[in-house]
Amino acid sequence: MTIAKYRRSLLFLGDVLILWVGLFLTLILRYSDEKLFDELPLHAFPFAIVFSIWILFFIIAGLYEVRTTNEIPTTLKLILYSSAATGSVAIALFYFIPAFIITPRLNLLIDFFITTALLIGWRILFTSKMRSSSKLRVLMFGSSSDIEELTKVIE
Repeated sequence: MTIAKYRRSLLFLGDVLILWVGLFLTLILRYSDEKLFDELPLHAFPFAIVFSIWILFFIIAGLYEVRTTNEIPTTLKLILYSSAATGSVAIALFYFIPAFIITPRLNLLIDFFITTALLIGWRILFTSKMRSSSKLRVLMFGSSSDIEELTKVIE
């Protein structure tokens, strides 16, 4: 497996985990311990569809590409845009499709904010770890103008 594929796989798995952790945290905030496990099955199917849409928007935005994920500001902007698009679609699904009736619908809003915050934190952590672990060390011999120019380009 190449480094790029490993990185994409790790980002994807981390995102999926974050989406489900966000839902679980939302349900913990909203319900008591006794009612939590009654509510989880009711939320699993509708939110699985919302999470699939979220991942699809991430793929479309290029959030699994190395060139995109190397820059934290770009990544954060794309996460916010993708999350807003997903939120819009999710609101439409929850309000207009009877199979998505979950009450209160406030859970969708809470999940949206918790999950977006977790995704941003995850991506910042991932990008900073990848940057620090992927430094390339180069040793150059000689002292010519070409080597000095190459040194500036590498830096």
